[in-house]
Amino acid sequence: MGFKSISEYNANPVFQTLVADGQTSDPVFAFKLSNSGAELSVGGTDSSLYSGDFTYVKVEKEVCFLLLWSGPN
Repeated sequence: MGFKSISEYNANPVFQTLVADGQTSDPVFAFKLSNSGAELSVGGTDSSLYSGDFTYVKVEKEVCFLLLWSGPN
């Protein structure tokens, strides 16, 4: 989960390669982060792990995934 522009080898990120090769049902990945553990979903989301709608944000700079979060609303 990264960006080709920051790859030391100029390599496509694994997720983008999976999408390009048709190996995912949707071009989506999701993280579940909680005290009980973390989970990564590739190619879709697990609706049993969340409620409500997603909020999408623009990637401002291709350096890393950084999220400033103040907690649930």
